[in-house]
Amino acid sequence: MDLAPVFDLWEAGEPFRKRHLTRPDGASIDDLGQAYFTRLLTHYGSDPAKLNALGRHWRRVLPHADDNQWVYRAGGVFERAHGRWMPSAEAFLAAGDHATSPTQSYAFSIGAIDSLARAGKVDAARKLANKISRELINLGEPGLAARARLNLGNALVYQDRMPEARRVLSKAIPALDDAELALESASARLALSSTHLFGGEPRLAEQIAGIVADSALTLGADYLANLAGLNRALALTVTGRAEEAHRVLRELAGEFEDSPMDRWRVDEYMADALLRLNLWAEAEAAYRDVLQPGRALTPLHQANLELGLGQSLAAQGKTGPAQLHLRTAHRAYGRIGNRTWQGVCLHEMALLELEPAGEDVAVRRRALQRLLEAEALTADSPYHLTQIWLSLARFDPKNSDDDRLHQAERAIRRYGYLDLEWQVHYLRATQTKSSHKGNYFRKMFASIVAGRLGTRSVSARMGFLKDKTEALRAYLGWLLEKPTEKRVAEAMDAIVQIRSVTLLDEILRSGSLPPVVADRLSAARSALEGSVDTTLLGGTRRPRSSLSVNKAQRIATDALLELELATRPTIIGATDGVVVAETGQGINLIMGRRAMSLAVSEAELKRHLRWLSFEISAPMADRQADPSAANELLAHLASMFAEVWESDAKWICPDGLTWRIPWSLCSHFSDHARTWPIAMHPRMTDGYRGQLSPADRAVIWFGDSPDLPFAAREAEAIAAQFGDARIVTTQREARESLNDACGILHVVSHAVHRPNNPMLSSIHFPDGPIFAYEIAQSPLRLRLATLSACETGSISLATRSEPDGLARAFIARGAESVVASQWPLDDESGFIQFEAIYEALMSKCDLPAAIFRAQCICRAWRAHPYYWGALALYSGYGSQKN
Repeated sequence: MDLAPVFDLWEAGEPFRKRHLTRPDGASIDDLGQAYFTRLLTHYGSDPAKLNALGRHWRRVLPHADDNQWVYRAGGVFERAHGRWMPSAEAFLAAGDHATSPTQSYAFSIGAIDSLARAGKVDAARKLANKISRELINLGEPGLAARARLNLGNALVYQDRMPEARRVLSKAIPALDDAELALESASARLALSSTHLFGGEPRLAEQIAGIVADSALTLGADYLANLAGLNRALALTVTGRAEEAHRVLRELAGEFEDSPMDRWRVDEYMADALLRLNLWAEAEAAYRDVLQPGRALTPLHQANLELGLGQSLAAQGKTGPAQLHLRTAHRAYGRIGNRTWQGVCLHEMALLELEPAGEDVAVRRRALQRLLEAEALTADSPYHLTQIWLSLARFDPKNSDDDRLHQAERAIRRYGYLDLEWQVHYLRATQTKSSHKGNYFRKMFASIVAGRLGTRSVSARMGFLKDKTEALRAYLGWLLEKPTEKRVAEAMDAIVQIRSVTLLDEILRSGSLPPVVADRLSAARSALEGSVDTTLLGGTRRPRSSLSVNKAQRIATDALLELELATRPTIIGATDGVVVAETGQGINLIMGRRAMSLAVSEAELKRHLRWLSFEISAPMADRQADPSAANELLAHLASMFAEVWESDAKWICPDGLTWRIPWSLCSHFSDHARTWPIAMHPRMTDGYRGQLSPADRAVIWFGDSPDLPFAAREAEAIAAQFGDARIVTTQREARESLNDACGILHVVSHAVHRPNNPMLSSIHFPDGPIFAYEIAQSPLRLRLATLSACETGSISLATRSEPDGLARAFIARGAESVVASQWPLDDESGFIQFEAIYEALMSKCDLPAAIFRAQCICRAWRAHPYYWGALALYSGYGSQKN
């Protein structure tokens, strides 16, 4: 009987019918079970949808087959693919019981080894593997014995017993190769790759995964190739390239749509990548999404998600919920016998206790004991062990001496954990009183810059410095506590370098550099990713050393120097402005070769800005609000920064909380009232100073809305200044305009600022929003952007050294200046000020003077600073010419 048409029907979704398998004489069909298993196996690793459609009938097939060992074997494969481990193990063991020869009996039972382990019965799995392997060797079947070792290796990987798993797999791979079991050999190498992710050489794990993917594609095993892709993504995450990992995972996500278990793994790994990118709120949301009720997650997967959720909550300061999820994960790992990840949970719980412990001796003692327990549990996982050594060196330096730091440093260099390198130098810098403190800080800073230069996307850039803020502030604090000319110059260089990486990101996209220079910079960025160039022989060979920390630092320095040389002839020097540096000990001003510490503390400034925000917004509730309280707060704020107004500076480059100071508004309450250009970077220009003419190409984005009665008048008034202005009124038209070059772009619309994810801030049209990231990554080229919309000049402090938002998005497109509102902009005052600004620019007034004139006109209309003080001038890259 030809069974292919029957299997075709089932794979197409046809329900099982007895008539499909009924012979005229009522007898069973010869070789039905073997044909069924063979057909099912062709889909395993290549077509999960067909595997699911065909395999779900395995129990119904049993009564119709005279070779049930094959049907049970098919059932084991099907149940395994759906994560039902005990039914899978029982089916494989039943296949062995029904086999017709000793060799088949042992061979058909092999699949039960891994399934038992994943069901939590590791000892039973080990005993079964040893028995099957021994008996098959006695029967002269070394290839089948190697398959048993492969399953045991997978079981040990599941338990994070990586050195033991590596030994088992290294024996299995040559035997599988000799037996020409290509698919099994590729699977064994994939398991070997897993042993290196946390417990060995992660760069080697990445390379082996690549070899497996190539082999699997050659064999037509697309599913196995995709699993190898997951390993590669995890290796990228471990070695500090979480951004690239996230990209790989996005590409893989669609490959697992018909395999929910694997799709959830992809989502878990994507959440892990977000966690490593320091995008903690996004990671929390991703973990919760996978943990939705009703999903049949494996015990290990459930534990991993609970751990990740606990870590993301801890990073956000949500200590109570974090401890709850970490304890849940710890218990879950204990139930399946996974000691390594139990240790990781203990480490995380200890950190939550140590951070706020202060002088509480009992709490510190308990937490340090947990760290020591975690150290013992993670002995086979160098990555986690290195993190624990760093924590012990940080919180228990007296008992740790310098030995653990040395151990951590050796592991970082050996295994390529570049994302941890800076912590070693930071700990040495903060714990030493010797003259070497400065050298440690400099090594720490060079390592941070090298890692920062390796991040390319907006999301990665936003997260990279979050956990390094304290370290950078400590370095600047050490330099500026004794502000000699040499130390001030070094502090300025540090500020320039860390912000130059962002400058590099945006300048490369804007196309404002000569092609030869841009090519060299891009090549330097690519070199930072490093590579491992060796051929794996039998899964045992070590890779050549990956890109070293020192080389990465040299490449970073060279790239920034290249950028500096390319832009130096046309930019304002750092001596022309005031650069603010928050160090943790206070607020410092750097002006040329000198620095001074202000009497105001960060805590005092934070309180003052909170009250100022409250008083500034008063007219939103009462348009006739008395301005006296706001004016008094502004006058006091101006007095805190009297040295700024009295200087000869042309611009100011804030830091930390000082991004939230309305600098131009404050100057009106000093003896030096004028518009202060705000520089995102100390090497930027002091703003657009060219005059406008009616011949300039202008685009107006007009988002019409009933609650903006003056918006249409404003759009028409600005358009009337130019001979051929284009008014854009829809999201679709605005997106189209992003593909063009224009001299001037004016926005009058509603806008939304998102402080936690500023590149998702948006400008709104009746048919939908345009997001900041769309603008920043578009081909748009312009000289001047003026944004008459709410909070378009609001700055996110998610990363203190790298402010982001809508104004930044237009600067990324080459704008010389952006004029934007620092708080919700009153519709009528926006109309008054921007009409005045453009009239002044057309009369040959420069931009800072035009803004100052517009503020004075608006102040005569309404005295409260909410109306006339919202606009800020942000300077950009416009003076950099091709």
